[in-house]
Order: sequence, then structure tokens, then C-alpha cells
Amino acid sequence: MTRGRFRYLQTAFRAVEKQFLIKHLWLFGIVATVPSLVLSITPLHLKPLPTLLHLGVLLGLLAHILLHNPRNRPLPDGLVCPACSRHLLGRFGKRALATGECPRCGQELFNG
Repeated sequence: MTRGRFRYLQTAFRAVEKQFLIKHLWLFGIVATVPSLVLSITPLHLKPLPTLLHLGVLLGLLAHILLHNPRNRPLPDGLVCPACSRHLLGRFGKRALATGECPRCGQELFNG
């Protein structure tokens, strides 16, 4: 793989991750604010029910965000070291791009 291909894969992965987080943070914000409107029109003796439902929905959405995060999925071949099978994202990817070697095992990553 070349350095250009590695940069392209990193940029594409960051774009997917950013899109995922923005979409889900907006959804989390909406789910967090809508129940306050419901609680404002709910009779006092029924207020615990919407509150518990809201808490359950927020926890479910948070679990969904954590479980389906792009970093928890299998990575493309170019973002994983062929020798030690560890990811080359974040600071490890920057170091690999600068040196041309896996920062963890020292394997040569680029052929050109």
C-alpha cells in the first residue's frame, strides 16, 4: 500500500465516524429534550411514568451509539497492521504515516 492510499483510507474512515457521531448526537439531543414537553402537560400523579420511559429511551440510545460506533466494527485492511493486526487510527496512524512503520511492532507498512 502507498502513503496516499493510507491517507485516503484514514480520511474516509474519519468522515464516516464524524457523520455517525453528528447524526446520533442530534438524535440524542432531540430525545433528551422532547420529554420535558411531555412532562409539562402530564398530570402530577403520572409524572414518574414518562420520566422512567425517557430514562429507558436515553439509555437504549446511548447503548446503541456505543455498540454501533464505527470504531467497533472491523476496519478496512489498510487501517490494520498486517503483522500485529492492531488498528492504525489516531496517534498510531499519524506515527505510521510519518515513519512508514507500525508504531507497535515496527513492521514496514508502505511499498513506495
